[in-house]
Amino acid sequence: MYIFSIENKPCFIISTSQVLFFIHPQDKKMQEFDFNEIELISTEHTHNTSQKLSFFLKIKIKNIFTAYLIEASLFEESIDEVLAIVNTELQEQVTLELPDKLQSAHNKSPNKRKKLFALSTLILLISLTTYHIFVPPSINAFKDTSLKVSVQKEKGLCSLRAKVAFTSQNKKDISIHRYCGLLGFWKLEDTRVISSRFLKAEFSSITAREWILNSRNLLKSKNYEKAFTDIDNALYLEPSNETALFYSSELYKLIGESKKAIERDKKTLKKFPNYASIQQHLAFLYQKNGNNTKAYKHFKLANQLRPSLTTYLALAQMEEKQGLYQKALHNYKNALILIPNDSNLLSTIGRNYWKVKNFKKAGEFFKKSYLLDLKNATKFLNFYEASLVTKNLLIKEEENNFIQNFKNNTPLMMIYDMLSIIKLTLQNMQTQTQKEIWKQRYDGIQLSWSFHELISWLEESDLDEEHKYQVTSSIRFFIGYQQAYKIKHQVKRK
Repeated sequence: MYIFSIENKPCFIISTSQVLFFIHPQDKKMQEFDFNEIELISTEHTHNTSQKLSFFLKIKIKNIFTAYLIEASLFEESIDEVLAIVNTELQEQVTLELPDKLQSAHNKSPNKRKKLFALSTLILLISLTTYHIFVPPSINAFKDTSLKVSVQKEKGLCSLRAKVAFTSQNKKDISIHRYCGLLGFWKLEDTRVISSRFLKAEFSSITAREWILNSRNLLKSKNYEKAFTDIDNALYLEPSNETALFYSSELYKLIGESKKAIERDKKTLKKFPNYASIQQHLAFLYQKNGNNTKAYKHFKLANQLRPSLTTYLALAQMEEKQGLYQKALHNYKNALILIPNDSNLLSTIGRNYWKVKNFKKAGEFFKKSYLLDLKNATKFLNFYEASLVTKNLLIKEEENNFIQNFKNNTPLMMIYDMLSIIKLTLQNMQTQTQKEIWKQRYDGIQLSWSFHELISWLEESDLDEEHKYQVTSSIRFFIGYQQAYKIKHQVKRK
């Protein structure tokens, strides 16, 4: 068996019982012929105009009028080797009419004529390349008919590249043609039509990022019309630029077109659903319009794509309003990782722990909040209230500091004294006298405090029924004062 190849591709095979070859060069499958189907294998050769020999194996098949020709001079073996191999493999199987030896130009090294041709070709290529580089095409051909022309040098195939703007039949549009400079001529590469308002952006060296920065500065000065133009230019250059798409919608919101802003964001998210800033922007738009269900959905998507302080807090606040306190705590604590020393956030987490009846945790967070903001009265009072139901939280020094700082602030001292009375009641002490003194001291002053937290704790506490009744009575005393004050001042306003 032997396989003849042309450029490493099998093209003529002699097996133990068959001969296989391509009848046509474009065939994908070889034709197979058994030895007994072959009438004769002979040779044929021709010379072309340059006297190069083309040598063929001529295969005559029985019952087929025309013989098949296989160009053996293209084989990787020399012609003499081909003849020897065919003789060896087929002399006992098929009728052969082959010469013993054929010395030809095919077996010889390249002659002087070939060398001369190669040298001439090289000189021609060098000449063309030199002309291509040093004789660029002229741009004068475009000057009279174009609106704008830009040309830049190239190191590649084109000696120059030109971009030319022409007017189109529709005056609102412009036709942009791109040309490649080849051998002193312009070759048209492509054509496209753009809106005339993007002519400046098309030919300007300003990048999309620079257009966005320009737009932001214009936005700050409330030059919204020009800001829209610059954002459109940025989107013309980079249609998928997330920042540009964000500001495009934000501009609609700023001019009071919230519906257009929502539609813009929705259109963007159809193409780019993973743009976190657009998800977040759309969530705020829905929230502003009162559609909290959709707002919550898009805040969640934004948080999944790019978690941030903004998304954590937005989700937590919405969950807290819905009474989903455990979920709210989860997101508030994620936000706390980003701003661990934010006293307001610590207070908020304390409030939510109170709502899920984890009073110890609530107290711990109220204390952390107060210690970070010692001069904030509200944070101390929240901490003080938590200490009423959680042991070992408040120390006397902290109370003294509060009294020293706010002794002249009657509304705050009113709340402190009220909590102190409730504390005495929790310690199972009589407080009737203290209540009367409190009422005389603060009569006519509004008590701004919510008792919801204390009442919710009391419902869960392990105090006996009589003690619960005493504490409830104290709380009701102060609630009664609040209600009386409210009624009295409503009557006065009428």
